[in-house]
Amino acid sequence: MSPTKITKAILVVIMVFLAGVFNEYPRYKDYYDNMVHVYFFDVGQGDSILLKTPDRKLILIDGGGDDSVIYRISEVLPFWIKKIDYVVVTHPHADHIFGLISVINQYKVGCIQYDDFLPPISTIEDEFRDVSKKLNLISKSCINDVLEHYEVNSAEITDKGNPNMRSIISMYTYKDFDVLFTGDAEILVQAQILPFLSKDIEVIKVPHHGSMDSFYEPLLTTLKPEVAVISVGKNNRYRLPSQDTIDGYENSGIKVFRTDLDSTVEVISDGDLWSVVE
Repeated sequence: MSPTKITKAILVVIMVFLAGVFNEYPRYKDYYDNMVHVYFFDVGQGDSILLKTPDRKLILIDGGGDDSVIYRISEVLPFWIKKIDYVVVTHPHADHIFGLISVINQYKVGCIQYDDFLPPISTIEDEFRDVSKKLNLISKSCINDVLEHYEVNSAEITDKGNPNMRSIISMYTYKDFDVLFTGDAEILVQAQILPFLSKDIEVIKVPHHGSMDSFYEPLLTTLKPEVAVISVGKNNRYRLPSQDTIDGYENSGIKVFRTDLDSTVEVISDGDLWSVVE
């Protein structure tokens, strides 16, 4: 190989290396800082949220209705991070659980918060159970040390056949920063856990993709969130979110973000100050 060709090859290698560093540095910086990062992923018509704590614990809440969660995770984490410490399954609808099968297959998962006391509602849930149980990942107390979660009394909820009524609602708190994760919890579920919620929060994940069956004004009056995030797909067949729900949040002085319009929504905090990355 001539000296000119060798020089060109070296330059190409250097340029590829610098491009890789340039692309990877933001992920490296965000992962290794001492901040909370909450990513409300754009996974189409479904829910998936990744929470990175200041001590670099990773909590994945739901996995969306397809495998796009894998791509979304790769957008925000350094390529060498291959462990998700905690996974939370809010409830077993396919638009929350499908992508978790790929997550389990591609990442080392610490444990999964999931209730498997009822028969599976779909072949997708059946497959999810098989994969999870083979690795002994399922636990009913997985997130106790990182999230405060609120169990509903199913005996008081008449529509037991609706998995939304079993949605896990959980709160993450770091110093003065609080985020409420609501799954698809409908009004009856929110009313049942409301007595256990008293402090002002900063961010709420809007339940059930912004449908009217999830808009419960007393929850907002009590918690006074400043930002709400709706996980919803573009032009979805359910015509969500409901305009009445959006109006209800905005009339309460809450700024609304939507994954169908804003793509992945990222919130960062040092425990005192916080902001939405725009």
